[in-house]
Amino acid sequence: MLGNWRSHLDVIAQTTSGLTAASEQLAASATNLSGQADSISNNVKKTDVILNLIKDVAAQTHLLGLNAAIEAARAGDQGKGFNVVAEEIRKLAARTTGSVKEITDTLTMIRTAIDELGEQIHQIAAVSEEQTASVEEISASVGEIFHMSKALYQIAEQLNK
Repeated sequence: MLGNWRSHLDVIAQTTSGLTAASEQLAASATNLSGQADSISNNVKKTDVILNLIKDVAAQTHLLGLNAAIEAARAGDQGKGFNVVAEEIRKLAARTTGSVKEITDTLTMIRTAIDELGEQIHQIAAVSEEQTASVEEISASVGEIFHMSKALYQIAEQLNK
């Protein structure tokens, strides 16, 4: 009978040991993913500086286009060709400003998604740590049950003599 108990307890011990290892691996993976999400988020934030620079250049380009249009108007008929160039400069500035806004909006959505992902990863890590602690408690209890069963078996052996 003790042999059967021991066999079952060994299976439980092996299973809980495997669960503990899997939980620890899951927690490590979650920590790694969290670090990668933070890194991606930081890199996305770096693009803000570049986008602001492009936005400033577009604003200056738009002003240059306006100034060029004013000068073309002052030049009269001689400035008509330059007026076409000024209009194209303003269109280019407007398209650039629109593109910067689209890129900013997209990066904001990416940043939000990464932040949400990071929160979920932290939750997974916390649950995994709790799971690991629970499995370790089960392992300790199984060990205690085994020792108590062994002691009871020895007492039963002595009573049968």
